[in-house]
Amino acid sequence: MTDKPKSSGARVNPIVQAAADQVANSKRRRKDLHSPCTGQLSLFDPKEGNRS
Repeated sequence: MTDKPKSSGARVNPIVQAAADQVANSKRRRKDLHSPCTGQLSLFDPKEGNRS
């Protein structure tokens, strides 16, 4: 028995690759939606304190 090294270029199913790309793109888009914009006011201003 000879141990053959596994090839480093593993074949990826194109359907699985497309699904992984869609997930990565949606995560990237979701992250960009919540990034603060310049000049945008915050909904909650931590400097105001508590108005009870």
